[in-house]
Amino acid sequence: MKRKKAHKLLINTALLIVAISVIWGFLLIGSPSHNRKLAADRNRIDNLDRISTQIKRYYQQQKKLPKNLTDLKNLSPYFPELTTLKDPITKKDYEYIISNSFSYSLCADFELSSKEAQLERAVYRNENIFWKHEKSRQCFKFEIPLKDRA
Repeated sequence: MKRKKAHKLLINTALLIVAISVIWGFLLIGSPSHNRKLAADRNRIDNLDRISTQIKRYYQQQKKLPKNLTDLKNLSPYFPELTTLKDPITKKDYEYIISNSFSYSLCADFELSSKEAQLERAVYRNENIFWKHEKSRQCFKFEIPLKDRA
């Protein structure tokens, strides 16, 4: 009888250790769902950064902003995928809004806030824009530097 109780206690203790380990693992690295959202938001930021770099190149070559993102298609044979960059989850195009001859915005829908996702980082292209965002639709404003304006 004592052996059965000891055996049961050992099994329960082992199960408790496993459960605590799983919970601790989720706390350390996040849940799979959280990590998918984090990866998707990082992908969105990378896509917007690549698109903004190509818009700047377009402006340098054409002396005007592109009318839409498909105008970037013929800009460079090295980045043909730029016109197919879409939101990794919804597969929708990113929004491109021209404000005036020298400024525009790129918009995306984020699943996590940058604080929550620890995505706050400076990107040293495009005038040190910080990609801070909330959990929602966010637009990032860009301006062609004075030295590059036609």
